[in-house]
Amino acid sequence: MFRIRKNKHFLVIGLFVLILMLFLVAAYFELERSIFEQKNEIFRDVQLITSDISGLINQSINHSDGIISYIQTNPELNQEQYSDYVSKVSSKSESIVRHHVAVKETTIVFSHPLEGNESAIGVDLSKIEGQKEEVLKVKNENISLLVGPVELVQGGRSLIIRMPIFIKENSEDKYWGQLSTVVNFENLLDQAGVFGFSEAHYIKIEYLDDIHDEKKLIFSNQDVFSDDKITSIIDVPHGTWEINIEAKEGYAILTPVFTSLLIIGVIISTIAAMILNYILKVNENLNEMVEIRTHDIKAVNQELEYSLKKLRQTQDQLIMREKHAAMGELVAGVAHEINTPLGVSVTANSYLSSISASLITKLENQKLKKSELDDGLKNIAESSHIVSFNLTRASELINSFKMLSSDQHYEEKKEINLKEYIDFIIRAVSPTYRGTTHTILCNIEEDIIFTTYPGELSQVITNLLMNSLVHGFENLENGKVIINGNMTESNIVIDYFDNGKGIPKDISDKIFNPFFTTKRNLGNTGLGLNIAFNIVTQQLNGTISLDYDIDVGVHFKILIPLEE
Repeated sequence: MFRIRKNKHFLVIGLFVLILMLFLVAAYFELERSIFEQKNEIFRDVQLITSDISGLINQSINHSDGIISYIQTNPELNQEQYSDYVSKVSSKSESIVRHHVAVKETTIVFSHPLEGNESAIGVDLSKIEGQKEEVLKVKNENISLLVGPVELVQGGRSLIIRMPIFIKENSEDKYWGQLSTVVNFENLLDQAGVFGFSEAHYIKIEYLDDIHDEKKLIFSNQDVFSDDKITSIIDVPHGTWEINIEAKEGYAILTPVFTSLLIIGVIISTIAAMILNYILKVNENLNEMVEIRTHDIKAVNQELEYSLKKLRQTQDQLIMREKHAAMGELVAGVAHEINTPLGVSVTANSYLSSISASLITKLENQKLKKSELDDGLKNIAESSHIVSFNLTRASELINSFKMLSSDQHYEEKKEINLKEYIDFIIRAVSPTYRGTTHTILCNIEEDIIFTTYPGELSQVITNLLMNSLVHGFENLENGKVIINGNMTESNIVIDYFDNGKGIPKDISDKIFNPFFTTKRNLGNTGLGLNIAFNIVTQQLNGTISLDYDIDVGVHFKILIPLEE
């Protein structure tokens, strides 16, 4: 009897520990998910800051391009003409630019605004230590440079964007000088949201200068960072900015779900142990206690089913967030890509207005020469072509994104041309590939038309393309993605290839599992291929498989059955 009671106590304690351990494991995964979500939120904020800084710098460069174009067409201009044109362009820019300085050869000849900078006119920058090397590098190597921040005599820290100016002389490019755009560093950080973000986070920004090949600290509110820091890179003219971010208060651990799992685990473990203890007590009279035991087991099963249902709901929410995150990346990429042609169009249109006003004034004063009219009409035609080309380019990007966005929000079947639709997807994803040496080729037959869920198909292709970029082409150059497609009697066949690092065979049976990833420490969720697998097999009623029939990279084969 003593041995039976001893074994009974071991069973009760063992069941309590086992169930509690299961909930502890679930709580651990909830903790990991919560920390990952907090890191992911910081990462998204960092990406927004990075995008804003890059956008503001590019905006300043775009306006500087317009000023350079004006100087190239009017190399003999004076200070009044220079200030008049720059004031028109600058009125459309953000308030981060302090002034634009025109340097002929290596000597400052014009400045806007001129007030407060009169003493700089006539200064030869090649004779000033600290600027001589930068000015001569721009002149001799025909490159643009971003330097600083530097402390100005007028006060404040500023960045200097130096850009070369060449004019046509006897059908040859002749060096005229360069344009120095002075950007207020504090205003740049403020408009990008760095100061507001730094209230709750440690931030350090370092500048890697290609001229001196050294890393310089340009902003920081903390010297030491832990391994949990998030790093982002911004490319600037002939240099990079490295941004390190870390939450000041760390990451919240006791989330409601985490706490609930621990409490529910203790409660259910205690209940289960008590039930087992009760069952063992009445085991001597088993026939009389069958009904009670059945009822208790049913209650436990209901509790477990409820917990399983909650876990599945959590997984579904994570998958939906992953889909929205993919669309968010497309939105950020397309918005950044549209900014360039629109900026060029605004600058060209401003120049076009200036030329038209000048011609009208001379015509009204009867001082218009034929040569001036010919040059003016030629410049108007060129500027109109630039505006038309860039607006068409922006329109194509917007149309591609609108089609994919509409398809992903309305899951209705419709008829599509497979090649045209894949081309739309590639065009929408291309901003994410911009700045890399990777290429995407679509080799799909022209006349494949069928009915499907376009939004679901775009999600699958987008996930594969982002998987290639993040995993396949990591630390590689000249990556290539090839998408082939054809139609058989019963299926649409899509073959997706890339020449990246490939996937080891020993993990090939796990790649479609939810939350499986080899880069969880870098913020990856492991849901990309799982989402693609679920869409193909459930929404599209097809199959997707990883084939090892190539020597380099990956080959995913997708079969989508045709409707009767």
